[in-house]
Amino acid sequence: MPELESYSYSNGENIICSGLATKIWKVGGIFGDLVINPKEFTPRDNYQLNIFERDPKKLPKECYEQNPELSYCLLNGKYNVIFPGYNSINPYDSMNERCPSSAPFYKRPDGC
Repeated sequence: MPELESYSYSNGENIICSGLATKIWKVGGIFGDLVINPKEFTPRDNYQLNIFERDPKKLPKECYEQNPELSYCLLNGKYNVIFPGYNSINPYDSMNERCPSSAPFYKRPDGC
């Protein structure tokens, strides 16, 4: 059962960081007229959204200089973080409302 965006709790609205990012994108118009429920988005769901720049040369100069082989920006740290399926899923209505997942790996059944 999806946690609806309209749900409120005894201490008010609760939302995790990935849901907050999705809500900001939604309010900012990234999803257009799609029906998107931000509270159903995990970190994996967010990085897999096909909404990011694909050409690493169009990223800020510092990003490209630090990691020219990546299509996303990592500015510091000893290791590169790999995001499987990065920027690969086009947003669609009621996205992430039909498939279960749970932390910390957010694994889903086949077909989701």
